Amino acid sequence: MITHSFKIAVIFFACELGSAEGAAIYVPAMYPTIQTGIDAAMDGDTVLAAAGTYSGAGNVNLNFTGKAIVVKSAEGADYTIIDGQNRSRGVMFVSGEGNNSVFEGFQVINGYGGSDSYGGGILCWESSPVIRENRFVQCQAYYGGGIGIIEGNPTVEGNIFQDNTAERGGGMIIAGGSASVNGNSFIDNYSSGG
Repeated sequence: MITHSFKIAVIFFACELGSAEGAAIYVPAMYPTIQTGIDAAMDGDTVLAAAGTYSGAGNVNLNFTGKAIVVKSAEGADYTIIDGQNRSRGVMFVSGEGNNSVFEGFQVINGYGGSDSYGGGILCWESSPVIRENRFVQCQAYYGGGIGIIEGNPTVEGNIFQDNTAERGGGMIIAGGSASVNGNSFIDNYSSGG
């Protein structure tokens, strides 16, 4: 027979264990957009996006707001797309995020960083997140069609950059910092300025 005090201890232990490991936040099951999932997350949580195409407000220009969280797809880049519709970036790391901020397993298509700015797919400004196992396809910006890194130290690994365009750095550009770039594939990216 389980006593009342033992039940309370078990519940307390389960809550402590859950908080140590972080919570899983499901999009769209729990929150309608990826950004609302990010906004609800606390450090250590994982925002898990179901397969599908995400576009429009709340699903583009994603901003981690400095949180140490993982934002990843449940089914991988083949099945989970962020579509900037040639007017918005996919993600912005602009709040000093570190390597506990992770963006993983998405296909970012048609991202647009502007005619005089950095990063069509991702802008990484003075931040050091982990960006892994994503695809950046047909994104554009003046600097860094796929990813634009300015004075940051991100880890960029296992990504595919394909058919992205920019004046400088069709696939990616690094302006300052010391990014770790490993195991990425660059396919048919184009820089009009050389």
